Amino acid sequence: MKKPKLAIIGAGNISHFHVEAFKAVGFEITHSSAKKNSRRAKSFANNYKIKNFVNDPKELLKQYKDWDAILLAIDTDYNHIYLDDIIKINKPALIEKPVSTDLDFLARYESRKHKKIRVAYNRRFYGTIFEAKNFINSSEFINCRIELPESVKFDSEDKYKPVLLNSIHGIDLLFYLFGEIKLINVVIIPNDMGRLCLLENERGDKITLIMNWNSPSNFSINLDSNFKRLEIKPFEMCYLYQGMEIL
Repeated sequence: MKKPKLAIIGAGNISHFHVEAFKAVGFEITHSSAKKNSRRAKSFANNYKIKNFVNDPKELLKQYKDWDAILLAIDTDYNHIYLDDIIKINKPALIEKPVSTDLDFLARYESRKHKKIRVAYNRRFYGTIFEAKNFINSSEFINCRIELPESVKFDSEDKYKPVLLNSIHGIDLLFYLFGEIKLINVVIIPNDMGRLCLLENERGDKITLIMNWNSPSNFSINLDSNFKRLEIKPFEMCYLYQGMEIL
């Protein structure tokens, strides 16, 4: 069977993981580029023996007839340069998350569905999240607590950027697990050390989101229902507890 051909824009650390994953499921990496005139791009192409390399990603996009799918895995601040062209090409595309942190930019794409565009929220596909989905669906009501610690440098002009770029994985999981959710209340933790948020979905499940910045803790999700608890900590591991024994 002929292997599907993948084009990749990006040569950073995350690109290496993506390439290995695509190769493992049968793709051939045939075209590559990175940010225009990137120093790493050529060595990346040589490392993976990618035959078709160009310095300018716009030129790679013009070669769309020669590949079957595309991966955009650059610094997400630059996604906006290529997103419209990728949508017009209308081939399967995986975009590194988040597509953008600019809400005005994202609002341009709300009015229509882009069925061939996927964003790399890969944690949705962890086995632990599969267990969580089943736990929620088999329960009448869920009391959820999710903890998203993050390293925030308060002396930086972009101090909240790690929250937007990394904690978004956990927030995406909330939408995946609970469907549409609404914000009920927000408390600012003293000294701007985080946020405490109360959310609710259409079924009435209650979600407490704890954003405890600079805390020496790990990402976690706790789901409580009917004397049972499913604990996910970190996102790659989960434990099921049932009942309570007084010692």
